[in-house]
Amino acid sequence: MRKWLENSRNEIALVLAIIGILFILLFLSLVWFPLMPNDTTTTVVEPNEPNEPNVAMEPNVPSEPNFTDIIDRYKKNMDMWIAKTAKLQKEIISLQKELTESNIPVEPNFTDIVAKSVKSVVHIKCPRWQGSGFIIDKNIICTARHVVEDVEDFTITFNNGKKVNATKAISDKEHDTAFIWIEEDMNNIAEIKSIKDCKLGQDVFIIGSPYGDINVNSVSRGIISGLDRDWDEIDPYTGERYGWEISFTSDSSAHPGNSGGAVFTMDGVVRGILVGGYSPVLNCSMPCDLFLSDIEQIKLMFTMDRYQFEKEPIYSNSYYNHVEDNEYYRIK
Repeated sequence: MRKWLENSRNEIALVLAIIGILFILLFLSLVWFPLMPNDTTTTVVEPNEPNEPNVAMEPNVPSEPNFTDIIDRYKKNMDMWIAKTAKLQKEIISLQKELTESNIPVEPNFTDIVAKSVKSVVHIKCPRWQGSGFIIDKNIICTARHVVEDVEDFTITFNNGKKVNATKAISDKEHDTAFIWIEEDMNNIAEIKSIKDCKLGQDVFIIGSPYGDINVNSVSRGIISGLDRDWDEIDPYTGERYGWEISFTSDSSAHPGNSGGAVFTMDGVVRGILVGGYSPVLNCSMPCDLFLSDIEQIKLMFTMDRYQFEKEPIYSNSYYNHVEDNEYYRIK
């Protein structure tokens, strides 16, 4: 579309230039050239017969142009060119109106997309580590599960520098995705869509906080390098799985601290959550498809705080371990 608009503007400029040239040629043909004298030539005098005096032939003197004829011809040609010019002007006005009233959106440039997208991304600081996240609802931030694991105290920093504290988080039982509840309403909710609409090699960019709060909301750009990946390997130290069996990869630069950050396509839409990688340019992301249809249920899990799951009581030396603040009596 942008190329079409640029070509249209170029065509308008070309038409205006042609009109200007035509007016110059018209002036020269109707005013300047008719007033110029014709080439004067001298008739060659052939030698007379002997004993006859040489008599030179008088040169041909051009007759003065008839001014009335010039004006009439000028008016006739001018009327013709005025009609043609009026037609061209109508075409230009029609084209300008079409461009102005066109409903086809002009694609924004990359910096405009980043400026809008970065508002939805946050930095997450925990007592022992840091990560990233993004706003998916007025009270919910999405991040990676390993960012919130065993944590009940979060400091959230928004793109404008504002900080809020949070204490509630839930996570997916099977995949590396999690959600943090923010008590006050948030703006700048990210637009979220499926990775299924994307193609291998498609441009993407990542916004997050590599190495923590010294690089809040940094941007890196790359492409989708792999779709439908299964990275769910068993951790050799804990014997646990990462929950990365449904993932996609990109070559956008990412580092520790980027975990939980948003992976955007060039339309400013979040397609996944960055969770890890084998190198800074081979990283793994959870697709947003994992929770696209669950946002309302996630909200309910946070808001219905009055209910809890019953757990088997814990006994110690045949005595019932009945402590009011026993962490086993409630789900964090």
